[in-house]
Amino acid sequence: MKTLGDWLKGSDWAESLKQANITTTSTADSFLRATHIARTRRAYQVTAAPLYIIQFRAYNNCDTDTEDEPFGFDD
Repeated sequence: MKTLGDWLKGSDWAESLKQANITTTSTADSFLRATHIARTRRAYQVTAAPLYIIQFRAYNNCDTDTEDEPFGFDD
């Protein structure tokens, strides 16, 4: 969890959570430090789920010139 927090520092992830009224600034900052593991894990899951959906939709909407795709989305 702390490694994920290190990766997210400087990305404005915590500020995005605050602006979306998901959490307060201090709570979002505590997620970066993994102060409360269960709460931090849920915050990361809440973030990962929409990112997965966005990535999946982008992959499905991608125009390809060939019909042969080397890998499916799940690969």
